[in-house]
Amino acid sequence: MKTPSFRLLPPAAQAALKSDRMPGGSLEAWLSSLATAAPFVSGSERLHNAAISQELVKEIVSEIAGSEGDTLLKPMPSWLGRLVTLWDRFAPTVITFNYDTLVEQSINASQMPWILMPPDEGVAEGIADRLLKMHGSTNWWWIPNDRVGNSVQRAPLTGRWGKPRLWTRMRGMEPFVVPPTATKSDYYDLSITRETWTLAREALQHARRLVLMGYSAPVTDLTVSALLSNYAKPDLPCLVVDTSPDDIVRRLHELGLQNAAPFHHSDPIRGFTEDYELRLSATVAKSLLPLFEGLDIGQDDPVVARVAGSGYEPRLPISAIRNEEGATTFIATRWQTGDNAADMARKVGEVREAIKQAADHSRRLFLEVPNETPRAVLNVARRVFARNWLALEA
Repeated sequence: MKTPSFRLLPPAAQAALKSDRMPGGSLEAWLSSLATAAPFVSGSERLHNAAISQELVKEIVSEIAGSEGDTLLKPMPSWLGRLVTLWDRFAPTVITFNYDTLVEQSINASQMPWILMPPDEGVAEGIADRLLKMHGSTNWWWIPNDRVGNSVQRAPLTGRWGKPRLWTRMRGMEPFVVPPTATKSDYYDLSITRETWTLAREALQHARRLVLMGYSAPVTDLTVSALLSNYAKPDLPCLVVDTSPDDIVRRLHELGLQNAAPFHHSDPIRGFTEDYELRLSATVAKSLLPLFEGLDIGQDDPVVARVAGSGYEPRLPISAIRNEEGATTFIATRWQTGDNAADMARKVGEVREAIKQAADHSRRLFLEVPNETPRAVLNVARRVFARNWLALEA
């Protein structure tokens, strides 16, 4: 309604929009009718409709970018930082149908300890390499008449959590997003899109577990339905994390995923993240022990905590080890200028022995830092802060 193209729409379509209704009943149906030439429209109308559909896609991208900027004005939710940190440590393939870059922003904002120098722009390596954006992204640009996809370029991320910035436009190019139309074959024929979907297929074929977070598995999404029904093992454990998971589970059963189950929680993704971390804490000790082999560090060197996205200066000496029934917790302490942090800290030998005991007795392994919820220890590494330290990273 904001552009001259509005006057080119049929009267009924104009009336629907003026009444705050979508022609065809939904945005997907309307975009599909505009982008796909129907037999009852003239040649000139086909050109008009195609132009209008492109304008609508630009509006969609602009709205999403604006909403993303509003979201970035707020602090990053703590559960989101923990989720991408857990993803980075345990290396799942993450498939998203969203256009926004909030996952990429969260990867950078979490400042994962095993990435010592987070980038100012772009995305830190790690989970970003296993993030498959199936329908493009608000920071991807291309030349629309490119029938291969070689022109697609990724612009740097705009701003960061707490400090959003206007998105970067690539001159002479258009946003590369696969529009929400019923027919996407023009985009799926592009080599860059085919590569992404092929990687998703391979990940699904080798998956040990599938987690659907906020994806409703609609029956109209024929491509994803075919992917799941043809390439996911029928007995693949599948957890549906959603505000209304039961209907989604039923649709997955109809697609052949008989081991799909709902995750019920009032705040499902936050609840899943907390449950994910709790489960990992029970098995992580055994995976940490091999990391001590070959470390160029002495048994009497001090131990420090380094926590992703905590905002702390990354030297919190481990001052105590608490053993309770079923759990071992390393206690980190703040230190002040003038304190000898190394003298406050427990030593490598006793920390390694505590981890070994946790592994031998199947204890959960936690790191506790001041004023924060205990979290699973995810990594041990040698770090140098004026001297050798062993870092327990979470």
